[in-house]
Amino acid sequence: MQTIEPTISMVEAISHAIRVLFANYFGKAPVDTDTFIHGDLVICRLHGTLTPGEARHAAEDPEVVAALRAALHAQLAPAAIDAVERITGEAVVSHMSTKDPRADEAIEVFVLASPPTRSSVPI
Repeated sequence: MQTIEPTISMVEAISHAIRVLFANYFGKAPVDTDTFIHGDLVICRLHGTLTPGEARHAAEDPEVVAALRAALHAQLAPAAIDAVERITGEAVVSHMSTKDPRADEAIEVFVLASPPTRSSVPI
């Protein structure tokens, strides 16, 4: 009898990893996370990342919220890069991140050394 190892898609694995990292580093997981892979480019779109306090403050002073998030993100970035490398099996050669506190949207972009050769990963 052959055993089949359960797997999930690479985009699901990356979305899950980024959600968990945001929850751990910011105290709140994104409400919605979409991941796209195109060649050597991995893009994660996150919506609903702000805590209730940040969301209230972002309406009046989004620059302060963006600066706070940028400082915290500096601590998260190495873990996010590690997760993407582990899941894709490829080195991350560049990572960029940006946020729009007013819209409560964030983007994480990872450039890989080469396109991933697999489409799923073990659970």
